[in-house]
Amino acid sequence: MELGVLGPLQVRKDGAPVAIPGAKPRAILTMLGLHGGSIVPAGTLVELLWGDDPPRTADKALQTHISSLRRTLGDGFVVTEGTGWTLSTTEIDASRYKLAARTGRAAAAAGDTGQAMARLEEALALWRGIPELPDTARGAAEKTRWVEGYAALVEDRADALLATGRAAEIVGELEAAVAEAPLRERRWGQLMLALYRAGRQGEALGAYQRARSLLADELGVD
Repeated sequence: MELGVLGPLQVRKDGAPVAIPGAKPRAILTMLGLHGGSIVPAGTLVELLWGDDPPRTADKALQTHISSLRRTLGDGFVVTEGTGWTLSTTEIDASRYKLAARTGRAAAAAGDTGQAMARLEEALALWRGIPELPDTARGAAEKTRWVEGYAALVEDRADALLATGRAAEIVGELEAAVAEAPLRERRWGQLMLALYRAGRQGEALGAYQRARSLLADELGVD
């Protein structure tokens, strides 16, 4: 079984796609996949599906959705552990993503920029978009956690690329990254550094002035 949760839910069994009907079963499977290897308590799933004011039948409904997933996916995939559930498979994109990101960051800290680049790019290639979760407080917090983690990983890769001395190659990417998230100050710093190292000092100063004006106008930070 292969499970993709970094983006719209994808399930494949023996190479063939498996349809998971229903928004709530899909959300449960996504949440379990994002926490692959860990137990997700029943209370967390109830909060994910129904928010802060679940119906009295929420626990029973949750059990029904779990049973539906087991019928679709087969026995032994969704595993009961105490008062929660986990997944038996290791073929989850989120698990591979976390391992590659952790290994890449460790390599960068050790000064192995080649290995850092390879592993960080491996992680970034697994990202397909925002996980398929509901807009409850729990779902929104989980989505924010993963989106913020992805944004930081993009910046870690930029640092690794700058460390290889290939500043000129990354200027375009950093301009796009700044346009995508203009209030992320780390990206502005990386853009200024890339321009400076590429011999474009005037443009580096221009980027500084753009960032300064933006922060002053948007946040009142001078």
